[in-house]
Amino acid sequence: MNPVRRLVRWAAPALVISLGACAADPPAAVVAVRAEGCGAIGGVGAFVADGLVLTAAHTVAGATSLSVVRDGTPQPAEVAALDPGLDLALLRTAGPAGHTYTTSTGTVAAGAVATVWTVRDGQPEAVPVTVVRRVVIDTTDIYLEGTYHRPGLELEGAIEPGDSGAPVVAAGVLVGVVWARSTAAFGRAWAIEPVPVSGSADTTRCAG
Repeated sequence: MNPVRRLVRWAAPALVISLGACAADPPAAVVAVRAEGCGAIGGVGAFVADGLVLTAAHTVAGATSLSVVRDGTPQPAEVAALDPGLDLALLRTAGPAGHTYTTSTGTVAAGAVATVWTVRDGQPEAVPVTVVRRVVIDTTDIYLEGTYHRPGLELEGAIEPGDSGAPVVAAGVLVGVVWARSTAAFGRAWAIEPVPVSGSADTTRCAG
């Protein structure tokens, strides 16, 4: 997980969507992200379109080799877009084919129950979380340089190291990408809202 120091501010009130009666989402879109280079990197991602996986940028920055893994089968991948300020990245891969998530920003309210779909010990795992509030995360870019303001969610749940990039799913919609967990408050973590990712940042540079 990203240990970058941060200042979290309240965001504007969110629009409410109905979440409480929804069953857990199937993990068909969720993959492990394996990355070689820059030390211990890699994490989790989710298909958001055919051949495109959304993840956290710091999990893949500087990687010399990338793959996405589902059901134990690795598939080569490459960085299609990386935003070091938002800490989001899109990976392009030929597969595996499967479900894709629709993304949404600003549609989940404080107190909503959601699911973080992660991959642990090679298996998809559902982690229940509560959205504490929508926030603006004041932090540095992934290189620990410029200051950026990321729209995000404060979460309460058992997020662990290695869960970076995992989708936060509410009512079948991807509403966040796990970014960091608190080292001071047990069970507290943050996710970045899935805003559009574009640009062609230097993908060979390791995160700070």
